[in-house]
Amino acid sequence: MSLLHAAKRVRIVTVDEPAKLEAGKAAERLARHLTAHGVDAFYETIESKMSPIRERLMAHAQEKR
Repeated sequence: MSLLHAAKRVRIVTVDEPAKLEAGKAAERLARHLTAHGVDAFYETIESKMSPIRERLMAHAQEKR
């Protein structure tokens, strides 16, 4: 938790796969939990665009740099 407190902001990202809709709910709960403990956290869902998840996450990370 101390590492998360040291971050300016914590971004929780899920990829919109229809079979894994529960992931968004879990990410939202995690963001609320972290925020309740003083961490500036938020979550977002990105589109898969029919690409492998690892590629979408890496592309998204590059966009957000």
